[in-house]
Amino acid sequence: MKILKYFSILFFFLPYSAQSNEWTLVYENSFNEDKVFIDISNIEKKDNLIYFWDMLSHKEYNDTHKYWSVTAYIEANCDEFWYRKLNLLMHEKEMGKSPAFFETKNRSHIIIKPKKEKSGQFILLKTACDLSN
Repeated sequence: MKILKYFSILFFFLPYSAQSNEWTLVYENSFNEDKVFIDISNIEKKDNLIYFWDMLSHKEYNDTHKYWSVTAYIEANCDEFWYRKLNLLMHEKEMGKSPAFFETKNRSHIIIKPKKEKSGQFILLKTACDLSN
């Protein structure tokens, strides 16, 4: 049983690659045409929380920071309507089609409580909550 526990911990910290997932478009930013997706194949529900991956894929390569897309592992509470990104990974190719070259952890202190129904944050959380039911 301990071996299984160590493998699951190791799996969580491996660099995330978005190539084999089921990305569904959640919204497109009308200002810059960036797109946000949810991986509908990996939504998990544990007690009153859900866990899922989202992805921001820019229309153009970001020359300043040298990336094209960002994936994030998210914990959300649908009853209280908030979410936080537990892990954030940057990819050099669009749609996460490259291994992550940069990873941030320990972002759990940043809790997002979207209020405006037309905001991207609200649409992302509402879509994830609807898909988890």
